Amino acid sequence: MDKNTKDLPTQTLSPFGGDAKILQVLPVGFVVEQYRRKCGVDVSSSFGPLMNIGLYECDRTGYKFWRPEDVAGDERFYRDISHAWEGYYRTERWEYSLVRKFLTGKESLLEVGCGKGYFLRSIEARMKSVMGLEFNEEAILNKVTSADVLHMSIEEIAATGKKFDVVCAFQVLEHVTDPRSFIEWALACLHDGGTLVLSTPNNDSVQFRNQEDIFDVPPHHVGHFTAEVYEEVAKQFGCSIFRTVIQPCRATLPNPTQKTGNSVFHRVVSLVARALVNVSYRINNEPGDAILVFMRKDVC
Repeated sequence: MDKNTKDLPTQTLSPFGGDAKILQVLPVGFVVEQYRRKCGVDVSSSFGPLMNIGLYECDRTGYKFWRPEDVAGDERFYRDISHAWEGYYRTERWEYSLVRKFLTGKESLLEVGCGKGYFLRSIEARMKSVMGLEFNEEAILNKVTSADVLHMSIEEIAATGKKFDVVCAFQVLEHVTDPRSFIEWALACLHDGGTLVLSTPNNDSVQFRNQEDIFDVPPHHVGHFTAEVYEEVAKQFGCSIFRTVIQPCRATLPNPTQKTGNSVFHRVVSLVARALVNVSYRINNEPGDAILVFMRKDVC
């Protein structure tokens, strides 16, 4: 597709300070239709009169991001999408168990973008102080945790001077148009030597690399991360990433339908096929769909 569209610049400034050239142009009409097909939500109001959106890549970090900035979903969008997509606020994520193990000996934690607070609920009894931040007021009203969940930004919490041993954000940073500022304020909320825990979709996975999920496009996701991007980003803050975990790639073959039958034979065939695909993933070191990083705020 022609990159030199009238409504998009061919080059812009990356949130991480580098120059960024346009990689791809997507017609807004295509995006709106794909959202409608996936979840029945009309996202046209997020784009206004725009005809196209553009994907750019930072020459300093490799971070890929969509512009214009104002196509990022607002509170109404997230309320609508959480109603339309069952299980949008997950009770358990792949990352949670890994982070819970890490929390041994830690006393205080802040979760940014905590939704209804399912992760906070799972750790609140074992830590001295836990707190959540969330912009979706409906999620706050229906919180499942006894911890405080505040309708505040990470910048506003940083301004109070409150410090934590751990700040975490699960599947949040990909929704943020200025991830550099987000990370900067998150680090400001940490004690020296504290840990920033971030998880995002892994843009090295086949699904996201090939744009197979429209939720990985605005107004839902506006930025894309990989292990290499995180390493470059950490350097900008003088931080060290001491652990990176990629979610194992797992086959998600559909269960037998009524058309094919639900016999023992079909179930066995499905299980064998899934096992063969998973073996292939392991042999080829195929990365999974999520990435988890532990970034230490080093003492200067």
